[in-house]
Amino acid sequence: MLVLGTDRFEAWVQKKVRRLSPEHPRYVRVQVRPSVQPVLQRVRTVFQVKIATLQTSRRREANDARKVAMYLVKRLCDLTLPETAREFGVTSSGAVRWACAQVRAKQEAEPPFKKRVEKVEAVYSQPKI
Repeated sequence: MLVLGTDRFEAWVQKKVRRLSPEHPRYVRVQVRPSVQPVLQRVRTVFQVKIATLQTSRRREANDARKVAMYLVKRLCDLTLPETAREFGVTSSGAVRWACAQVRAKQEAEPPFKKRVEKVEAVYSQPKI
């Protein structure tokens, strides 16, 4: 950890700041979350598109599979918006946020679309204990 200030101040800050316990939910999620490639493979299978379609941006053309892939990678892989944007070659995390909002809205409006998204997500959902 980088702390600006005197050595005494740095020692005080490090004493006050607690490290996350390995039992913290964030650490537990890291152990069970899928990587990006299996999620993309599953989206490709369910939506019957090529991987290149998921990773390529096409302006003014609907690409629901790409939006769903962004949404699920963000959600299932527990990535931040900038990390997800980098995975898809997007320069702005706003594009990922927009894609996620589009998927959520379409899920509410179209039950068949929601079932397709749930079909991908079901493979990675954890059993409730």
